[in-house]
Amino acid sequence: MINHTRKQTVHVFDVDGTITGSDSFIILLRYFMPSLFTRLGAWLRVTPVLIKCIFIGDLSQTKLALLSQIWKGQAKEDIYQRCQLFFNQQMKADLRLSAFKYIMELKDKQPDQKIILLSASCREWLAPLADFFAAGLICTELQYDHQQRFTGEFATPNCKGKEKLRRLLNQYPASEYEFVCYGNSPGDKKLRSISKEFYYRYF
Repeated sequence: MINHTRKQTVHVFDVDGTITGSDSFIILLRYFMPSLFTRLGAWLRVTPVLIKCIFIGDLSQTKLALLSQIWKGQAKEDIYQRCQLFFNQQMKADLRLSAFKYIMELKDKQPDQKIILLSASCREWLAPLADFFAAGLICTELQYDHQQRFTGEFATPNCKGKEKLRRLLNQYPASEYEFVCYGNSPGDKKLRSISKEFYYRYF
């Protein structure tokens, strides 16, 4: 028997450089390390990690090393509260106006369709953005210990390239959903293979 059940459409948006004007991680570093001297010191301390990451072609451990300098050992609740302030004071202003209008019109005209933010950035500073759009969020997760303090490690692989595709399909099986995807980087092109429609650097 043929299953004629209609698939639900999911609109999947990359964040950094797609709906924001710049990389939210870079803005985050400037926010939490406002002193240029502090930022330079942080980059110098992670230089060995950076060189190794460049050699293997994966910069995720550099991101983790920098985040560890800012937050390692801090309570999860405190980090989330500070990231909410970061969103309100910095990240919201970096949203592309065209992307903002597009998403709001999409929600207004097609309220039955799901909107998902899919990003290599971390939940800590993307959760306020997802809440702002009332959207789902699939992203890189940081690890917390039994006392809910940041361990300095990832809880999941960096959500980029093939990992984006894997995480999306794990939560939204292609047998039940069809995808309209929006991205801006070569890694986002992995989503083209599952997309009913794919928009590259659309905004």
